[in-house]
Amino acid sequence: MNVLTSVKLAVYDTFATTTHAPTIADVAHQLNATIEDVQAPFDELHQERLLVPEPGDPTRIRMATLFSAIPTPFRVIVGTKNCYANRVWDSIGIPAALQEILFRSWPQRWPGNIPILSTRAW
Repeated sequence: MNVLTSVKLAVYDTFATTTHAPTIADVAHQLNATIEDVQAPFDELHQERLLVPEPGDPTRIRMATLFSAIPTPFRVIVGTKNCYANRVWDSIGIPAALQEILFRSWPQRWPGNIPILSTRAW
């Protein structure tokens, strides 16, 4: 497996297992690599629009496709995990990525948090 794929899988695995974005140092530690070894793959994943670094701190991730590291209007509760999607349609992908049943998902800004989506991951 090449370094780019290893970095990408480490990022998504961390989001999926912890619901938090890893830092570049976290990924380097997970892969037994140096920060310098994973910086170029981070940059390439950004160029491919698979992740967006935190503004002003490229060692931290703001979002990786589907997952948001910061609260958004699209909160998704899957099992015991509480995470945020970047867009409403990403709310569908998160349960599939986690291979779990979606408990609920809704835009937080709606009065009363009216559920807008209920589905099962296949």
